[in-house]
Order: sequence, then C-alpha cells, then structure tokens
Amino acid sequence: QNHVLALLACGAAYYHGHGCYINTERAAEYYMRAVAKKPENIDKMEKLFEKLDVNHDGVLTKQEVIDGHELLNTTVEGATRLFDRLDIDLDGELSLKEFFRKQGYRFDHIAMETTSHAVLKASVNLATLYRHGDGVAKSLFKARALFLEVAANEDEKHAAAKAGARIAIAELNAEIEETCPMVGRRVAVSAVDPRKAGLKDSPIMALQGHQGIAQDFCFKSKKYIVEFDLVPGQLAKLYPKFLELTDHKEGDVVQTTFFATGHQHIASSGDVA
Repeated sequence: QNHVLALLACGAAYYHGHGCYINTERAAEYYMRAVAKKPENIDKMEKLFEKLDVNHDGVLTKQEVIDGHELLNTTVEGATRLFDRLDIDLDGELSLKEFFRKQGYRFDHIAMETTSHAVLKASVNLATLYRHGDGVAKSLFKARALFLEVAANEDEKHAAAKAGARIAIAELNAEIEETCPMVGRRVAVSAVDPRKAGLKDSPIMALQGHQGIAQDFCFKSKKYIVEFDLVPGQLAKLYPKFLELTDHKEGDVVQTTFFATGHQHIASSGDVA
C-alpha cells in the first residue's frame, strides 16, 4: 500500500509540477504503475510460456525460445532477437515476469482494485493523458477503460468524479465510433486477390483469414493494433483496409478473398485443401 501511495505521489508531482517541472511522460509512467493489473489474457500467455518451457524449470533458455520459434510466429533469427530483447537482467534466462513485461503487458490493462481517493484521481488524470496523447501514445480505448472504472465506483463520496467520467465516456464513445470503430471488437484479416493485375505479393497475405481482437488504434501510423488468436500476446499493426469485423468465434480461420469485381468469396474446407 505504501508503495502504491509513493507511486501516486510521484505521478501527482510530475502532473502538477510540484517541486519539479511538469513532465506528463513521467507522470503517466508513475500513474500506470500505480493502477495497473495483470492482463486479461494472462492464462493464454502462461500456457504459451509453459509450452516453450520444455524442461518445466520455470524459466526459458535462449535455446528453448529458438526451438519454439514457430509457436511465437517468427523465424530462428527473430526468436534470437526476441530473447535478447526480453532478457533485461542478462542472466541468460527468461522468467515469466520478463516474458510478460516486454510483451507490453506491464501497464496496458488498467483497473482500480482499490477505491481510495488517490487512486481514483490518478485514474482520471491518466485517462486525460491517454485521451489527448499528452506524455503517452494517444489511446482513446485506454482512456475510456479508465473512465469506465471511475464511473463504476460505488463510493458515493466520488459522485462528482463519476459524473465527470460518464460525460467523458459519452464523448469518447462518439470519437471512437468516428475515428477507430473496430477497437475492442473482433476482426479478421481480408486481402485483395493477388491475381488482380498489378498487385504484388505482400506479407499481409500470410495472415489472410486469421482473426483476433483489435486492442487499440495507433493515431501516429493510422493502424489498428491487433492481437491474433494464432499467437496470444503477439501484436501486429494493420491498416483498416486489411481488416473487417467478424462474428466468427475464436479459433476459426476463414479464408476470405476479394476478387477484382469486389465480390467476396469465403473458401470452403474443400477449397482450402
């Protein structure tokens, strides 16, 4: 509890410029550390870790990561680079904590597990930073998630904050619908038929038909950040033109091809074979 309060105090100091220059980037870092929780798909990541951990000793060696490169949807060279990037303490092994930390899960999923006024205020401030991209990469989805947590608080002492959060949620819903309507929804990769004249093969063709969740939207690159069912925990950025909303369940792979006429063809199992 004291650790959380210390993080909140540091975040507030940088946010308001108390005893230091205003630094929204540092403020966001401390706020995220204070209100972060484990990712919702932690079970999938733990199962992936267990599959890679062949000798079941609780850590991953570089060889285990390299041998499991197909599970990570990468090459041998890519697995080598991945291990070097994740091994932050340079001990030649990857703990589960390191595996999670560098997969982008340390601060990405926000929730208030306590209802203290300090945490509530930190969540509001962090949501504001996310909403405007001030000190952090702009994320309307994360901003809305934080405001939803604030609005769900049952403590009547925070009525004013809850009312403000509900207003912000309505505004964010409208903005998300206008700028990135696929965020938080299930999507499938669609690609143009390579037989169309003048079109060259592209890496996107390898993902054709695969599905996942659009976790966020990058306003800098104008791409959706998608976590595919194929490799839980691995994120890819794709332009909206390569994605479509889908009602298919997790695990389904539907081969979808768009022909030059613009008509859509969904291959049957016989077609795929």
